[in-house]
Amino acid sequence: MEHEVVNMDGFNVIGLGLDCAQGETEGIGPLWEKQFFPRFKELNPTQRIVGVSFGRPGGFRYMAAAEASADAAVPEGMEAATVPAGRYVKVRFVGKPQEMPATFDAIYGKLLPAEGLVQAGVTVCLEDYPHDCMDEATGTLTCDLYVLLAD
Repeated sequence: MEHEVVNMDGFNVIGLGLDCAQGETEGIGPLWEKQFFPRFKELNPTQRIVGVSFGRPGGFRYMAAAEASADAAVPEGMEAATVPAGRYVKVRFVGKPQEMPATFDAIYGKLLPAEGLVQAGVTVCLEDYPHDCMDEATGTLTCDLYVLLAD
């Protein structure tokens, strides 16, 4: 699996969150389609759009979000979070959105051990979506996936 290790500055995000049990991702697509995109204009639509997962016991908190300044107002019903600075493994994803969980599984189960990389004690995963990430004709999504590594 092609990858690179990059240093990333931390940044703030504002968006909508969803608690997920480990391995359960069914609610993420509807979070984007039915909740985030209809409210997207309440945020700064020129900023980067991200999906962020923060590990929790037994699962994770997923956010469909946009980058925001530290002092940005948080619209009602949305939440703010900080993506921590650090070393991340970066993998380019090209495929159907429903294939993304298997790619994360491959990063954790194959790539990290094969390369001697260790995820950080606090699990943080990031999906970084360019504004033209979806090929509507083919349903193919292109984005960069990041996993926070231990120092």
